[in-house]
Amino acid sequence: MYNYKEKGITKIPFSCMKKRKDKNMIKTLDEFYRDLGASESSGRYNVVNRYGYAGKYQMGEQAMVAAGYYKPKNKYNNDWTGQFTGQDGIYSLQNFLNNPKAQENAQVAFKRAQWNELINKGATRYLGQNIKGINITASALLAGAHLKGSDTVALFLKSGGKIDLPDKNGVKVSDYMKKFQNYDVAPITNKEYQPPEQKDIFNNIKYQYGGLYHIPSPYETEQEINNKILQNIQNPLGLPTGFATPVGHIYTREDLKNMSKEEFVQNEKAIMKQLKERGIPTRDELEKQKSSSRGRSNSDSDADGGHWVTINGNHVLMKD
Repeated sequence: MYNYKEKGITKIPFSCMKKRKDKNMIKTLDEFYRDLGASESSGRYNVVNRYGYAGKYQMGEQAMVAAGYYKPKNKYNNDWTGQFTGQDGIYSLQNFLNNPKAQENAQVAFKRAQWNELINKGATRYLGQNIKGINITASALLAGAHLKGSDTVALFLKSGGKIDLPDKNGVKVSDYMKKFQNYDVAPITNKEYQPPEQKDIFNNIKYQYGGLYHIPSPYETEQEINNKILQNIQNPLGLPTGFATPVGHIYTREDLKNMSKEEFVQNEKAIMKQLKERGIPTRDELEKQKSSSRGRSNSDSDADGGHWVTINGNHVLMKD
């Protein structure tokens, strides 16, 4: 502890006294980066841990790709055999370790990319809630994503805190979220939102409306997790695949769960239109609405034997 009396100070400054009394006082973005670096590497810029994570913020290959500094050779394994992009004059891992300014710039870019990912995964819908004793703030989400990725943070939130995965050192995502819940990171979160690339829309919709069909291991990369989500999707209703859905069809959440990537691309325009106009119902919800409409008068039927149903306030003609 700092000894004010030894320094000839008889009264403790009010600002210092406030910090000591109020443990929940909101800290600044600079303090967020400082404390995050302290937790990751004790603030050291030139370290690489046994898993290949590098620098003050212990960034791996995947983080460096998101920040725009690196292109991997194959999959993300932190062996650093890929190609550096030359951003900030960084052409090798050693360049990166020797350049504190580049590390700070890379972390800022990475945090902005992570915030977009958290939006895409639906994590920001939980802002303001309290889960497992943690106030879900923007800084809590970013810290959790730094530790274990945005997918794991979303999984923690959607499970109400029941699925709380650790990193390779045994630190749980909730540990970081709780530790970093009281920081003002508005310069990151208020940055204009960048929509996902077209190729990512399929995964975003499947995640939001189809559910997450893979419980990731602490040792899987985000890309490996995403691949297994697609591989492990179930088809309990035996819905047909391999062709475009007829015009006028109402897509259900089950349809999206069982749809291949090629089918999604083929039907993307109609799916996005329905998502915007009336949402994506479950198959049960659609059947209930369909059954209730059958009690209507014959005036509600068309000449071809179809009937009208109401979905989210919209009247839609269903073919029998």
